[in-house]
Amino acid sequence: MNRSILPSLILFGVMLLNGVTADDRFKQEKSSSLTDESPKPCYSLGEQTSISDVKTLFNKLSFVPDANSSFYFIQLTDTHIYGEDEADPEAKVIYNSDLADGLKRLLTEINGFQPRPAFVVITGDLVHSGTVKQYLRLKQIASVLEPEIKLYLVMGNHDRADKFMEVFTGRQAYFSFNQGQWHFAVLDNGNTGKLDDMQCQWLCRDIEANRDKRLLLFQHYSMVQQKDFEPIRVLREQVISAIRECRDPVWVFCGHWHSNYLVQCQYTGLPVVNIVTTTASTNSFGYDAPGYRLIAIKDRDIAFTAFKRANAASGFRIDPPQKEYPVYAPPALLPPRKKLVTLKIGCDEQFIKASTGAGKEREYYFIDGKGCLVYAIPLKSFKAEPALNLNISIASDYIVEVSNNARDYKEIFRSAGRMPQKELSWRIPAEWTNGEIYVKVTDRTPEDGFGAFLHEVSIEPVK
Repeated sequence: MNRSILPSLILFGVMLLNGVTADDRFKQEKSSSLTDESPKPCYSLGEQTSISDVKTLFNKLSFVPDANSSFYFIQLTDTHIYGEDEADPEAKVIYNSDLADGLKRLLTEINGFQPRPAFVVITGDLVHSGTVKQYLRLKQIASVLEPEIKLYLVMGNHDRADKFMEVFTGRQAYFSFNQGQWHFAVLDNGNTGKLDDMQCQWLCRDIEANRDKRLLLFQHYSMVQQKDFEPIRVLREQVISAIRECRDPVWVFCGHWHSNYLVQCQYTGLPVVNIVTTTASTNSFGYDAPGYRLIAIKDRDIAFTAFKRANAASGFRIDPPQKEYPVYAPPALLPPRKKLVTLKIGCDEQFIKASTGAGKEREYYFIDGKGCLVYAIPLKSFKAEPALNLNISIASDYIVEVSNNARDYKEIFRSAGRMPQKELSWRIPAEWTNGEIYVKVTDRTPEDGFGAFLHEVSIEPVK
């Protein structure tokens, strides 16, 4: 199986295990409280209308966009565009349609809106495999949008920022802009779901420099926990840390789940975060019907949000007011972790002792069935610390072994089948701390061709 679709298939399986199903009738969800152990239903709430043009919708809701303090924008997401000459049989089985034609229809529909939106944003998984060929096709399709409507593009786990910027020259993977009394920050969750250290620092500075404005974030991953996907907790705490001084509730619009839900994330004493996830725009992918979301802003408030299916004749579904959103109760914030060394893809070559069959794929190493990756990390540099943990962020099939002499290896982790990304921790024996630790990663079941996905290795003190 093509490894480029593996993250999606893993995600689909996790979503099914968590109770996320298609619901074309948009049933009302009555749950008022969520925890990490709760099922994650689709929050397809709201009033379905027969109104299919924005002008009539705005009249109904007494909304008057003036292109300055009051305006609206449109969120598309998970477009998964393929290159023009690609004919992946697995893609045809999964998607059963030309997603490019679907995106063209949506952009043409948006062109006909009067008044026009201030901008359109696509919140990740712009293309399916992050290739130049696919971004060239996306760029061609995007040219359908009228030039006076700005288009902002967000990186998803199927995207590759380096290939994206080869085609969309002058664009950045993360950035911010202002419109009216609002500050918008576009984040790059990459393949891992988390923000890298440089982006975290930038986000804190960016928010601090725009404290007088309301804050809205665009990113691909939601901050609601996915079972066994630890980076979502890390992402949520990164964002919460950056917004802790905000005076008003913060909004986050995202995709990734291929379904619609609305939820409030609440930490005591910290700003409320209103999270809105929108279904895939070009195909249902087995979950909610495809479509896009309209967000109406009046001065410093979001007047309303509305979902519209990808069908010109379909009416808007007006989402309920934010006070009616279910409440997500996240676990308590963890204390900051003091990492002594963090090995991230692209910055870790000095620690690699051996590498066979291990290829870089943006923010992870893919280790094939015949390959292995070995790190050599000098623990003696951290001798001031009494005890150390080895942390591994890894997904799919894997065996992790360790040694203090590069000869005698001990297995410390083995996946139980193909697993979503997990954060694993192992206490390093005290007698090893005067030398080096060798960390070897191999594929658990080389015969199936899936490989292992290594995202990060770090050493930190034992708390």
